[in-house]
Amino acid sequence: MKKIYNVLMAVALTALVTSCYEKPEAKIDELIEESLGSVPVAADYTFVGDAPVVGGQVSFTFNFWSDVEIATINMYSSVDGGTTLVLEQTNTFADAAYSEYYDTDTIAYTFDIPTTLVSKDAIQYIGEVINENTNSDSRTLTFEVQ
Repeated sequence: MKKIYNVLMAVALTALVTSCYEKPEAKIDELIEESLGSVPVAADYTFVGDAPVVGGQVSFTFNFWSDVEIATINMYSSVDGGTTLVLEQTNTFADAAYSEYYDTDTIAYTFDIPTTLVSKDAIQYIGEVINENTNSDSRTLTFEVQ
């Protein structure tokens, strides 16, 4: 009888402890969502066309998504590791198209590559997505011109 009582108590205690357990990550995600609101995701870039050459053009798509309304999408550039960012283009969410292939929202960009660069100089494009709640995320694309 005592063994049955001990087994039942162990089962009840185990059930009590495991039923109260919640993943800590879930709690952290809830706190972030409550305090900051939804944060957009700047996913990645996809090159379109040939390798970029000095004096030519570079084409790529910028992929992103958000659970809430997006206010703006900014594309900046920086040449050869410079710290100066140039705002190349500002878009609204209306300019984006949904990509079933990537399961993200996408904007296609084409920019002229400066003729002042030489082969092997690096160009960075920084895509920034800003939600209406002012939360943002950015992603950097870096490549060398040929």
